[in-house]
Amino acid sequence: MTVQNTDEQMIEAWLRRMTWALARMPSPQREEIVEETRVHLFERLGRGLTVDQALEGFGAPDAYARRFIEEMELAGALGSQRVSELLGAIIRRVHKSIVAFIAFIAVVCFICLAGGAAWTMGMELIDPVHTGLWSGQNSFFLGWNDDPSKFRELAGNKIYVVSAFVIAGSYVFGRLVLLWAARTLSRR
Repeated sequence: MTVQNTDEQMIEAWLRRMTWALARMPSPQREEIVEETRVHLFERLGRGLTVDQALEGFGAPDAYARRFIEEMELAGALGSQRVSELLGAIIRRVHKSIVAFIAFIAVVCFICLAGGAAWTMGMELIDPVHTGLWSGQNSFFLGWNDDPSKFRELAGNKIYVVSAFVIAGSYVFGRLVLLWAARTLSRR
């Protein structure tokens, strides 16, 4: 066994581990990435670099493969534009991206806002005297009020329309935040 064969075997072993790490990716894309990486690595060996030097910029095979998996996931989420896929892609990046973190916090706020509006609609059915769009001396809020005599109710039965607009607006703005975050992350 020559040194050249040992170097080739080490590169092929690294590529095999990278292929395993790319298992979630469709076969044609996976094979293209592995072949392109193989060409780059053997070019480096051909320039006289050692195996360690050739692999230096690539890192561990699973870490190198993860970049392609994440890129594929973001592209798929942006392609489908489904809120569930976008949210999933953002949540998986919250711990490593400030953009994803900000988007996640904004979406949680929109979910809470929509949940509060839905709760208000439900409470209006159960207790219409204490539920509404309230205005007082220093306050303005949508929800339940324990002392209606201190506030003026502004919406009446239109509370359903107001709540529906709040829910719809939360969905639209939440989706826009997710699209912005996914597009921003995919450009990196």
